[in-house]
Amino acid sequence: MKYFLCTFENRSFEPFKEITENEFVEIKNNINIISDYYSHFLIFVYFDQNLKDFNRLIKKLSNIPSQNLSIESLNSAVNLMGLNQYVINILSAFKFYIDNAETHIKRQFGKKSNEAKEYKLQTNKYFDNNFEYRFLSKLRNYSLHLGFPLKRVTYRLREEAVIPNNMIGDIKLFVKTSRLLKESKLFGKIVTEDFLKIDGDIDLVEQINNLGCIILEFEKLIFSKHAINIDNASRFFKELAGSFKTKDNEIVAYYNLTKTNEGKINFSTLTLPFSDIEEINKLNNWH
Repeated sequence: MKYFLCTFENRSFEPFKEITENEFVEIKNNINIISDYYSHFLIFVYFDQNLKDFNRLIKKLSNIPSQNLSIESLNSAVNLMGLNQYVINILSAFKFYIDNAETHIKRQFGKKSNEAKEYKLQTNKYFDNNFEYRFLSKLRNYSLHLGFPLKRVTYRLREEAVIPNNMIGDIKLFVKTSRLLKESKLFGKIVTEDFLKIDGDIDLVEQINNLGCIILEFEKLIFSKHAINIDNASRFFKELAGSFKTKDNEIVAYYNLTKTNEGKINFSTLTLPFSDIEEINKLNNWH
């Protein structure tokens, strides 16, 4: 069987290199290395996108002149449902990420592996030392059982806003601790004790922003377990075909060429994962 590399652009295959069977096997092995991490990486990207959506919302809720604010619509059903949707999306993405990360580590390295033990230590560390991690994981369960976490929102003027016609404030997303304390069974003993130590209500914006930093630390840990293999695979693809890769094409290995009775040519293909590698490398930029 013969194996070829070609560029695929504008629905056209342009062969540029014949490769050996050993090179083809190495291509398949390195594709698996990239896809093993990339399937989990997409869950991290999903969380990150939800966090960015939430932060864009907060910008819209900030620096609002008082004369532009409709008190009547602030706590309308439509507005509250819209705000709660952003909150529930980020809580769900958080749980989705944590569950997927644990499963990924155990399947990749084994349930009793050192990697699985290190991941477990990381989750224990953040649960023990970070209120936002404990609280937001429980708040998601609260929302599933008891509905929207935000019952009302408030508008608060900035302290420096002293001119009546030029007052500026922010819409605040607070959750009342007095209401949460009534649901001690859902939140558990540790988080309920946290509530008793809090003076005032809980600012969801602050908690969610802190959560973003925590999830980044989790992803750094998981990426570190794949980094050497990903780097080796990336260099292999670059040395094999990198000079033929452009921003507009794909590099494809094709093989198993057969000719039908009608004179048509059939073949199988494998796409080299240059675009996946590029996305993964963006992670390193914010490391």
